[in-house]
Amino acid sequence: MSVYLAALGGLLSMAFGLFTSNSENPEQILIGRIGGFLVTLLFFWYELRIQSLINHSLRIGAELEMALGYNHIRRRPSWRWFRSQHVTIVVFLFLIVFWLILTAFVFYPSPEKALKSFLIHRADVDKINRQELSIDGTN
Repeated sequence: MSVYLAALGGLLSMAFGLFTSNSENPEQILIGRIGGFLVTLLFFWYELRIQSLINHSLRIGAELEMALGYNHIRRRPSWRWFRSQHVTIVVFLFLIVFWLILTAFVFYPSPEKALKSFLIHRADVDKINRQELSIDGTN
């Protein structure tokens, strides 16, 4: 997980334009965001693979215990659905959705710019509507 967080830190700085640059290049930001999404998918797959190996080892251990007459693994407390693997799955799914949403807004690297663009667009539409009303003579 620490390797994932280190890789994600570099990609987040690129995806949010936190590095020093003379211009805000949407292509660089898009590459950073797609990279973050792909790295998240890769580490999610890796996490699922490791968990399947752990579950397999626990099953083999329980079978060996039964054959040898021990019960250390089988007697341990069960967390059922509160195991760490389920929390990890939820966290990774959240991150995947985060990257998908972030990539969808690639041309707005920050929420402030998205809001500013929306307000400017809205003001232009209102101005055009007022001009059309005055041309029609209904004003």
